[in-house]
Amino acid sequence: MSPTAFKQQVTELLSEMNRCYEFCDAIRANRRLGSTHGAFDQLQSDLQQRQRDIQTGYGTLRNTYGSRVELGDEAALSSVNKSIRDVRFIQTRLSDIAYRRSDSRDPQVPGFGDLSRKLAIVEGDVLRAFESLGQEIEHSKLKVPKPTTTPKQPQKPTLKADQVIVSLKELDTLVQHMKSCWVEKSVEGKSYYVNAFDEKKRQWDRPEGFIKLLPRVPKPTRTPTWEQRSRRPREEFWNDNTNGW
Repeated sequence: MSPTAFKQQVTELLSEMNRCYEFCDAIRANRRLGSTHGAFDQLQSDLQQRQRDIQTGYGTLRNTYGSRVELGDEAALSSVNKSIRDVRFIQTRLSDIAYRRSDSRDPQVPGFGDLSRKLAIVEGDVLRAFESLGQEIEHSKLKVPKPTTTPKQPQKPTLKADQVIVSLKELDTLVQHMKSCWVEKSVEGKSYYVNAFDEKKRQWDRPEGFIKLLPRVPKPTRTPTWEQRSRRPREEFWNDNTNGW
């Protein structure tokens, strides 16, 4: 089904009613009815008025319920489709009268008054179809549950390879640990200590807590030279000979 099926039907109905009015002009031109034929004049007036009423009714419905009206529903489509057939019947009768295709013994069958009454029925059916469609759209709105708004979950931050998420409790524990940690520094051969949490906090005395010591450079061991190794045996030799002499 076209998304504007109902709108197209209403447009077609108005077009058929306008065609009826054109046949009325042809009747007036061809049949020389004069200006005092009351039933015929009333038919022409009714055609104009009922066409305006249907057009206004559809416009009000469209403004009230939006584009959903253009689609219509099965009941509204069926009702307007029947009205189109009724207007085409009126159109055929007017065409026969205008161009003398009716029975010569009763050239105005079914008569202008009957056509006006049939036209009134058409307008009533169409306006009731508009009203029913509006009620159906309103009812369908009430049946549609309102979407429940789910709270948005906080977006997790994108972490780098060297990052990790910690809780506040874990953070407090880490801060307290850093406050009790120290780093050993050295200046002019003397050691002092810098706090790991607050670098402005420094002291010369060795603090309590964890201390990251400076790497200790082992003192080089002195190995005797060749002269030192050979000197001792000679000294021992002379000492031994002296004792003998």
